[in-house]
Amino acid sequence: MTKRRPVKKVRYPKKVVAKLKDLEYYTNPAAIATTNYYYTSLLAKMARLVITDGINIMCEQLKCYWVVDHLASVMPKLRDTFYVVYVVKNPDDSFYFILDDGNENIIYCKRHPYTNIKENLKLFLALDEQWVLYLPSEH
Repeated sequence: MTKRRPVKKVRYPKKVVAKLKDLEYYTNPAAIATTNYYYTSLLAKMARLVITDGINIMCEQLKCYWVVDHLASVMPKLRDTFYVVYVVKNPDDSFYFILDDGNENIIYCKRHPYTNIKENLKLFLALDEQWVLYLPSEH
């Protein structure tokens, strides 16, 4: 039996996290269901991470396939079966990549110096037979 290491405390900006509910996020009214799943890269395929039609459209529109790759690189740290993924843009073009367990407990938070995305993102990640990343409107 393997021993589980205790989860490290995550340092995060409390001001940004307090505003997560009040922010406006990317929406696509056409994304209400999905018919296909897609792998976006070899890294995503190795992490067994697929995206839905809505996420694929979002990535094409916002040119942000890197979000999926960044999430795939964080996935070995995940232990639960559901997460909320936030990409929160700051006025200085930096952003925070935040993973939440769905109960407002921050699991992962990292600040990056630059993004070309013009909107904040809120995405859901769930484990079925593989990890599925989807928009809240596809829930």
